[in-house]
Amino acid sequence: FGGTEEKHPDVRIWYSIRDEYGYWAKPLSIPSDENVAHWNPVLDRKNDGSIRLYFKKGAVIPDWQTFYCDSFDEGKTFSRHYGAEKLCTSYDESMAYQRLDGSVRMLSRNRLRDIAESTSCDRGLSWSKAKLTGIDSPDTRFFISRTPSGRVILINNDMKEQRERMSIWLSDDDGDSWKYKKLVDDPTHHLTFPDADFYDGKIYLVYDRGRRFENEIHLLVFTEEDVMDSSTDVLISKTVSKPENPGIGDLPS
Repeated sequence: FGGTEEKHPDVRIWYSIRDEYGYWAKPLSIPSDENVAHWNPVLDRKNDGSIRLYFKKGAVIPDWQTFYCDSFDEGKTFSRHYGAEKLCTSYDESMAYQRLDGSVRMLSRNRLRDIAESTSCDRGLSWSKAKLTGIDSPDTRFFISRTPSGRVILINNDMKEQRERMSIWLSDDDGDSWKYKKLVDDPTHHLTFPDADFYDGKIYLVYDRGRRFENEIHLLVFTEEDVMDSSTDVLISKTVSKPENPGIGDLPS
């Protein structure tokens, strides 16, 4: 998202398409008929090959609403829709995946210390009433996605109060239960804001450690088999970015 500055009404969601030769086209903005700030774009490739773009609108966080756009022509055009209902939240952060029955399950951060969910059975045109999942989370960002193997992976701080015990969960039944779980690094470390991608049979997880003091970025490369391996309880990452003079930062969000 870009514009004059955060919260400014000219801030829009921008995107660019790369051609077959590796060149990026001139950036375009997602059409909007409202003079209000846009935030936090997230792209998702659905099972049918279409592209879904999620984003927020609102000048300040309490006013945020989730919207999304679908593209069926590799990003040349987008259609816009409203997102799911949210429970009380400090920051409107959500992720979604398409279930095997074709429905879309959206999970959301909230202040109730329990990840919330809502489901759409019509490609996101309407959503069920939001409810709690029973998955502990200390009002912080998490990551959820379907893996190339077809399992569902969740990366989340597995506790209600502190941003510790970052854990990797794997589900064999579309996210209904989580048969496999592994801790990431020392469970007492302050680990936040996980993001992951998949390549060549491996999962690449990045997150920050100690955003108020250590200010480090960590990388963990692992496989689903590593998570399912019962011989160990913890997966250890490596530090890929560390400031020369770490210090006290802003309060975590």
